[in-house]
Amino acid sequence: MPNNLAPNNANAAGRLCCSASSLAAKSAILPALKSKLFHPKNYNKGEPIMKTVAVAQMNSTDEIAVNLATLSRQVASAKQQGAQLILLPENCAFMGKHQHQTRDIAEPLGHGRVQIRIADIAAQYGIWILVGGFATMENDKIYQTLLVYDDMGDLVEHYHKRHLFNVTLPNADESYRESDAFDYGDVLKVVKTPVGRVGLAICYDLRFPEHFRALVDFGAEILVLPAAFTYNTGKAHWQPLLQARAIENQCYVLASGQCGRHANGRDTWGHSMILNPWGEIIAQCHDGEDVVTAEVDLVTLYRQRQTFPALTHRR
Repeated sequence: MPNNLAPNNANAAGRLCCSASSLAAKSAILPALKSKLFHPKNYNKGEPIMKTVAVAQMNSTDEIAVNLATLSRQVASAKQQGAQLILLPENCAFMGKHQHQTRDIAEPLGHGRVQIRIADIAAQYGIWILVGGFATMENDKIYQTLLVYDDMGDLVEHYHKRHLFNVTLPNADESYRESDAFDYGDVLKVVKTPVGRVGLAICYDLRFPEHFRALVDFGAEILVLPAAFTYNTGKAHWQPLLQARAIENQCYVLASGQCGRHANGRDTWGHSMILNPWGEIIAQCHDGEDVVTAEVDLVTLYRQRQTFPALTHRR
């Protein structure tokens, strides 16, 4: 990436980040990069390009110990299937009866029994774990946070949810207001992993295409979305939105969802899946708790970006 477009912050783990306030200025000049931003020469030719990834589907409860036991089993299953990275759904550690219960169990970022346990699981199985939508505290604020653990159990990145779910669903007696319990995040994150450069998002972010385009402009090859889509919104919009994000950004998409009925009476859609850059579903969970894997082929991704260069045609 040219120096004048270097992200605001970077570290040895390959982290890229950009504040939302600086995005407009950067996006105005990023299209001029054309094919340079989308070329596989960025990769060490000695490393294999195809990697195995997994998504898990859960029916989380209001009992943390039960959820962590399920999470551990699913991580073990993913590892047995050869996955190097697994995405867990939003609220995988806790799905309470009331929104404020989730806030009440918030842990300081990088500390607390839930985060310690997940770090131990990552180290035990030697796999990257992405845990979506866990309540964390930082700088006197509480966020819905996506936590990224490497295969040594180190917390190498985090992303605070930028778009909070404040809606009343049409034709349904359902109303949600996440901002009553959580603060807004304001930083986009892309993290370098063994399977590729991963752009981070959570649930409701899916409805904001500019979020994902910015992640691609900062080098994302894989987009991840832990979620807890309601049954009604999931049935109507989940798959077409995921396919749109994959197609328009020419990225792999990993989408991990909650499923079934929860302690708060909420029904979630499930249908966790992995999509390729053409928008095709290459793996999908069955009903109920499940884990599926698929191969991420970055050679195919870059070939598509070069032969169908829509990303370089922006004006």
